[in-house]
Amino acid sequence: MTTATVSTSLDGLVHCNDNSCISDDVADQLALFRQSLEGNTHLTGSDAAYLAKVRYHRVPERAGLIRARLYGTQFASGRVLLFLDSHVEVNRDWLEPLLGRIAHDRRTVAVPVIDLIDPDTFLYSASPIVKGGFNWGLHFKWDLLPADQLKTAEDFVRPIRSPTMAGGLFAIERQYFHDIGTYDRGMDIWSVPTTLMVNT
Repeated sequence: MTTATVSTSLDGLVHCNDNSCISDDVADQLALFRQSLEGNTHLTGSDAAYLAKVRYHRVPERAGLIRARLYGTQFASGRVLLFLDSHVEVNRDWLEPLLGRIAHDRRTVAVPVIDLIDPDTFLYSASPIVKGGFNWGLHFKWDLLPADQLKTAEDFVRPIRSPTMAGGLFAIERQYFHDIGTYDRGMDIWSVPTTLMVNT
């Protein structure tokens, strides 16, 4: 995430620790980052604005991923909530298309294309055009779009209707998130958010 994106497009960046480990490395790293920037006479513009918008919160007791996300929403102040798993790395100009779709229709749950990074070589490659789906065991999977839906250049950049989505990275209008019931606080098992956060 570039500092320019955070300082100009986001109201704030909230990192929420679910208290699942004893160490608090993220808090320590953020503190070191802040110290490294303090007194930096070259810190101007977007870097200074970025630093002011980053906030870190640790859930008082072990809560798990979903309840930690819900805990973090109380500290977010923008009109749109953006959820990203901690391992997500964003690309250039990643945020504006998501916000644009929500501005067009507040009931849109905008999910970005998830490109690939090879776990062995760390080589980056673009994702094929896919949509979320699931099998009879309700396990999430990616399905290729039928060829007849990808006939023109515009078809490759327009939104895709999907019966389900990756639950770990999406943007949603704050009030709409609450209107549809947010995450279920009882979700304890990995992949459940993916299956249950379906547009009904």
